[in-house]
Formats: sequence, C-alpha cells, structure tokens
Amino acid sequence: SGDPWQTEFYARVGWHFPAPAGRGPVVCETGFNMGMSTVLWLTACDNCTVHSFDLCDRAGGQIGHRRLLRLYPGRLTLHCGNTTQTLPRLVANSTATGGLQCDILHIDGGHEYDAVASDFAHFQALAAPAGHVL
Repeated sequence: SGDPWQTEFYARVGWHFPAPAGRGPVVCETGFNMGMSTVLWLTACDNCTVHSFDLCDRAGGQIGHRRLLRLYPGRLTLHCGNTTQTLPRLVANSTATGGLQCDILHIDGGHEYDAVASDFAHFQALAAPAGHVL
C-alpha cells in the first residue's frame, strides 16, 4: 500500500485487534497483487494468519508470495483464481467442516460493483462473530 494513512491504519488494526481465545486473528483479503497489504498485516500482528485471494496472474505476485512464505512461515495461504469461483468453494467447504472464520476482512480485489458485492457476500459467510470488514 503506497498511502501512508492506509499503512498506519492497517498497522493500528493489527496491533490492537483483540485476539480470539486460543489463536491469533485471521485476516482474509481479496487482492494480494504483490503482497503489500499482506506484509502490513503480517508485520503489524505477530500472531495473525492471512488468507489472501488473488488471480495470481502476475510474476510480481508470485515473487512476493514466495518471499512472504519464507519470512512468515505457516502464516500465509494464497488462494489463486477468480474470487467469484474460489470464495464460494471455500464458503461451502468451511460451512461443511466448521473451518475458516475471518476476524478481519479486507476487500481490495476487483473494484467493479459486481465483484465487490460478490466478495462482500461471500466474506460475510466467512466472518467470525465479531469480524470486521475493511
């Protein structure tokens, strides 16, 4: 993220977000791109895990992903593909297994109305009871 106020905001959310009992906060975000927002979450919150969703169609994103996996082992999962397909599959699987619940939900993938509305609807199904959407 190149905007200083946005960087500070993410850092403050990560620093001050109340950790759920027994685990660190789970951040779910659309729009990994090169991983700039992801590195902010992982740096600001030393026990956060991040699930990021992206098309994964850029070389810079693949390089960023590999680097973050080395720097933050076990704390990042990248889901590749269009979120109109990957999020519904994950929602169905998580609902069936009692799986992923997101404490912080960050939507910054496709910026068209339909893409944002779809991401929001699917993230709503993955939100933890006290989850926050950014």
